[in-house]
Amino acid sequence: MHNIMSGSDNLLFKNSLIYAMGDIIPKVLNLITFPILTQHLASSEFGVVNYVNSVELFLSIITLLGLNTYYLVHYYKVTDERQKRDLLGNLSIFLLIVNVLFTIISFIAGQRLFSAIGSEISFFPFIAMGVMSNFFGLFSILPSALFRLKENPLPLTVINVVKGAAIMFATCIVVVKHPSAATVLGIKVFVTFLFSIVFIVITVKNCNFTINWNQIKQALLFSLPLVPGSLAYYFSSMSDRILIEKYLSTTELGIYSAATTIGLILNIVSNGAYRSFEPHFFKTYGQQAFVEDFIKIRNTLLFAILIAGFCLSVYAREFYMIFSNEEYYSAYRYVPFIVWGVTFSSMSLMYSTVLTAQKKTKTNAMVSIIVAACSLCLNMLLLPRFGIIAAACINAMVFFFSYILEKSFSKLRNVQIARPVLAMLTSAILMVLLIRYVVYDNIWVSITVKTIFAIVLLFINSVLLKVNIFSLIRGLFTK
Repeated sequence: MHNIMSGSDNLLFKNSLIYAMGDIIPKVLNLITFPILTQHLASSEFGVVNYVNSVELFLSIITLLGLNTYYLVHYYKVTDERQKRDLLGNLSIFLLIVNVLFTIISFIAGQRLFSAIGSEISFFPFIAMGVMSNFFGLFSILPSALFRLKENPLPLTVINVVKGAAIMFATCIVVVKHPSAATVLGIKVFVTFLFSIVFIVITVKNCNFTINWNQIKQALLFSLPLVPGSLAYYFSSMSDRILIEKYLSTTELGIYSAATTIGLILNIVSNGAYRSFEPHFFKTYGQQAFVEDFIKIRNTLLFAILIAGFCLSVYAREFYMIFSNEEYYSAYRYVPFIVWGVTFSSMSLMYSTVLTAQKKTKTNAMVSIIVAACSLCLNMLLLPRFGIIAAACINAMVFFFSYILEKSFSKLRNVQIARPVLAMLTSAILMVLLIRYVVYDNIWVSITVKTIFAIVLLFINSVLLKVNIFSLIRGLFTK
């Protein structure tokens, strides 16, 4: 078996792990609050919380304007330290102006807009709290990117962990006494506001506040073509929640949200790796060893995602039985579909990053728009007829389609897919067999049997993907 981690690979892997921990620990803390929310909130209330979170994600895309990607790409093109500080300050001031105006307009027109689209969830207080959370959250975007560019993930990880802990403790204390969707959303707004102050301080220390309208124009010319693609990606991955609220009910949205809460934990692996390999790809694309590096990173990421996704899928039934009330038990049926959606999305994201490095931003946008159109049409057609199982299946299908398109357009040569495909097939077959046939009355017996098979799969996939598990572990402790 090849030793795929050495030298700079060790640094990349360690940074990926630290970034991932910055996501993993808050997600674990979120899991601690999950039993409290599902015990004290009706599924309809839980659905409202996730609906607002989906709307907030949409707002973050249209108010960020893709400028974080411009910052990541052009940071390396600026060699002078003063110019780097000017770049951060210039983008920060512009984003602040844009988002103050957007927030004011939202509060003026928001109620009429949501009434016009027939949403059962009112703008005040629910969506309004999402708007405020988005406003405060945007202060963290550029300074977080700065930590990534400087390959200094630890401070950002510490901040994210402390923020996650603050939300957890506040939820555990307050929601028990005042269980409602408004309470959960209010906690998020307050904590996000407090941590926005931290990120403002970081920004001030690392920038020169200046306005360069020519640079803003160049930044927008680069970043605005990315926004339709980002919106399309959003509609591919999040529109199912919006449409479930429209075509079904907030109760069914709550059950589906419970499934996505578990299934999307897999994103912590993908996002942690992405935050490390995105600037790495931008920096090394065009170099002779790029394809070899790409294959190493792809195989390692796929290995981690397949194992994590397998465990999330096969243990989902036991998780809901232990940690939630009976109203949420059926959610386990949808977790595997969501997990495979994340798996294909993660692979697609790697090729999407390559396309960005190739300056094919219009191609990225086109793929995202096509996939989003397929997702919207299929959900609108099938959701009313088949219910939330349709949303789960469509989620996996559209991201598989996205993966195929992104890979085709990137035109990377000498990137073999036989071993990754075999690893995915092996994982899928074993997953289906365990979910279908390993169902014991004794939960702990079921968990034990599934754990044995998970360990077997771990070693099978390590061979198929040429990932040396022990080398990965040693990479954590060597430079």
